[in-house]
Amino acid sequence: MDAMGNLAGGVAHDFNPLLTSITSYAERALDMVPKGTPLESKIQEILLAAPRAAELTHPWLAVSRKQPHGETNFLQKTLLLKAVF
Repeated sequence: MDAMGNLAGGVAHDFNPLLTSITSYAERALDMVPKGTPLESKIQEILLAAPRAAELTHPWLAVSRKQPHGETNFLQKTLLLKAVF
């Protein structure tokens, strides 16, 4: 279970910088495209999706934290792992 917690934490920590990069480039692209175009709306969708994607990492980080072992902690990790895989 600890190995899965480490994996989840590693994925979350790698995922967040990628999202930051995607968001930064989308913001730059939004400044460059003409207003009211289909491309502008697609870029805005990227910017709306990025925070939702960032929220996905919160349970992964919770699993990776060192918490006292107990039934609740085990249940949380089991549920998360079933949801991810």
